[in-house]
Amino acid sequence: MEKENKKYHFFYGFDSKPNQVRFHLEDDDPLVKNKVLLISTYGFKTPVNLFYEKHFERNNLNVVEHYSNDQLNMYFETENKGIDDTFETKGYDNTGCQFFYRLFKENKEYEMTIDGWVSGENGVYPFADIGVRIKKL
Repeated sequence: MEKENKKYHFFYGFDSKPNQVRFHLEDDDPLVKNKVLLISTYGFKTPVNLFYEKHFERNNLNVVEHYSNDQLNMYFETENKGIDDTFETKGYDNTGCQFFYRLFKENKEYEMTIDGWVSGENGVYPFADIGVRIKKL
């Protein structure tokens, strides 16, 4: 269960007691987006975490870096392939090892995965939603 406010969220466990609060923060750096200070007694190795993303362009790729407590966790690079609003996204961990791939089409009405996979501890798994049109809200 969640109670919502624009600046913070409370999350409650099955016992109806609060187990997490998220503070949504602003940053002076225009590259930093989705900055959240998370305080939790449940589900995290450390009880206080600062999460944020950096959005920028590098070598004609849209890059989104994900940080936790000022340490880079992973990043994603998206390239517009220039054909019918087709985009290619590759995801890498903090060592530069690729763990994610997605080729998808996007227009005003829907987004459709053409090809994709994600790797895990036991191998590479193809996306289940290949060819499924996802209606945009």
